[in-house]
Amino acid sequence: MRFPEIKLVTACAFALALSACASNSVSEKAVTPAASAPGATEDVGFFVVGDTGYISDQSGITKVANAIAFYCQTALCNFGMMTGDNIYPDGAAGDDGDAAMFQSRFVEPYGPLSALGEDFRIYVGLGNHDWYTSRKGALAQVSFHETTRPFYMDGLFYRATPAGMDGEVELFIVDTEMLLAPERLPDFDEGPNGEMIPNGKTKRGGEEAAIPTTNAERRQVAWLTDALKSSDAKWKIVLGHHPLWQSRADSKYRQSIRLREMLMPALCAHADAYVAGHQHTLELHSDSCTGEAADSSTKPLAHIVSGAGAKQRALDLPFQAWQQTQYPQLNHIWADGDQWGFAYLSIEQDVLEVRMISVDAKGQSKVEKTHVFYNRPG
Repeated sequence: MRFPEIKLVTACAFALALSACASNSVSEKAVTPAASAPGATEDVGFFVVGDTGYISDQSGITKVANAIAFYCQTALCNFGMMTGDNIYPDGAAGDDGDAAMFQSRFVEPYGPLSALGEDFRIYVGLGNHDWYTSRKGALAQVSFHETTRPFYMDGLFYRATPAGMDGEVELFIVDTEMLLAPERLPDFDEGPNGEMIPNGKTKRGGEEAAIPTTNAERRQVAWLTDALKSSDAKWKIVLGHHPLWQSRADSKYRQSIRLREMLMPALCAHADAYVAGHQHTLELHSDSCTGEAADSSTKPLAHIVSGAGAKQRALDLPFQAWQQTQYPQLNHIWADGDQWGFAYLSIEQDVLEVRMISVDAKGQSKVEKTHVFYNRPG
């Protein structure tokens, strides 16, 4: 794969020296110095950030990108993952105007992370906003990421083994907008206590441009199932734009229900974690994969929502509480809204540690929640 030279321009140019980006400080408790060389399977680290493509005076895109760069100076970052909605409001167009959007959304904020090493990559998925203009525009973004370091795509959905992982970690990126686009989903209203009440209406599940056009696209769920089953990797991480669980009573609720029906059989049988964005929140959940509450013998599926890379959104606490009572398999571990941020995940042997990290208006980051998951069978 050939990567053209890119112009690295950002408000706080990344450097590996600690003197860079001094304003984006991290408390000493928020970082863990790398204990071994990148690629060692007993010590793997990576970040997950989503919904980064919003540009305005209210955007956190530069602050979050700089905070990630600063964090990666002392915490091991073998690779990154970007969960979609990379270009607001309407995605790329597939014409000459795309160059400026690619520069402002990708090259300027995240291109400097190339300094982490020749093999460092940010594995990218598409979100619903990335499909808004046209299929041509979505494919133009894919082409950009396929040919521009440090970004990486290999089609609309794909599997990838990061450099140095030696098959210990494998990534599976799915296009959830494409999965939802052909669907007509039931609509709901929120009741006074956060409960979701069917209103008898239906709405399209996703953008018309994302409706599958080939047999391979129509078989995406089967592809994921086969890919996960055939993988020899110890840790299998799946990325999709839409969350399977989330803390707001809006259209994402019905999307999450349908995606759980589609994806949970494969995830529960073969995956260790599912990471997503779409909601502009930071959230941490697990699913027992049994339909019942987890017990001491259960190794639940990790579920991480990291969609606060440029925009913020409040939580719906009544809905959050109601959802937990309705779905015993869900363990709502932690969530926070109305702030920017990202997730940092590290792997040490059979343990996956997740840190949910906020970024404030000054660009300073703080670890808000740390939680540990364990390697799952299959």
